[in-house]
Amino acid sequence: MASPAPSATAGPPPTPTPPPSAYLTMLSMLILILAIPLRQDVRDQVFGTSGNATPTMSGFVEQALTVSEDLASTVMKGFSPRSIPVFATLAREFAVFDRWFSSLPGPTQPNRLFVYSATSRGATSHDKWSLARGYPQRTIFDSLHDDGLDFNVYFETAPCTLFYRNMRKLKFARKFHKYGTFLDHARDGRLASLSVIEPRYFDLSGKPANDDHTTRLMT
Repeated sequence: MASPAPSATAGPPPTPTPPPSAYLTMLSMLILILAIPLRQDVRDQVFGTSGNATPTMSGFVEQALTVSEDLASTVMKGFSPRSIPVFATLAREFAVFDRWFSSLPGPTQPNRLFVYSATSRGATSHDKWSLARGYPQRTIFDSLHDDGLDFNVYFETAPCTLFYRNMRKLKFARKFHKYGTFLDHARDGRLASLSVIEPRYFDLSGKPANDDHTTRLMT
């Protein structure tokens, strides 16, 4: 998704002033938070635009102003628990984390590479040629296979785990299943040692993407 064009308003951008009551406005509707973050954007968000040496987490509004004045009023908004009942229930009843640390201060796919292989193999952007060839590093799936443990990947569109070259080998062909099979396996108590659920990463006809980006279907 391309970033919106910068505002054409003359003069310096307005100084962001937080509201006196609360920094977080809860919404019951889906909202746009940020365009896809690049490395400099992430640095400005975490360290601030004045070049702080410590991560103050104070630059989200300032960075948004460099994209659009309208975006600056949006970045501190969120969702009400009622609008995202599944996430709210997980937060209340399970040990889920609420402090998030990025493996790489950059875009999505290099961070996804870290999830199953603990490295992006130097990737800092969406390199389409490397993704097409497949990344050659060893993954947790290789370790499970070598130890005689099973795993399954359940997907709705194209599974991103195929960006690992080893996952394209014939020995793993039966590890990939459509999402409906996950429901069957879970109901029958047949889940493997590791189950990976890959959501819809793209909008399909009548089915919006549900991959947890805040511009997607979150409910």
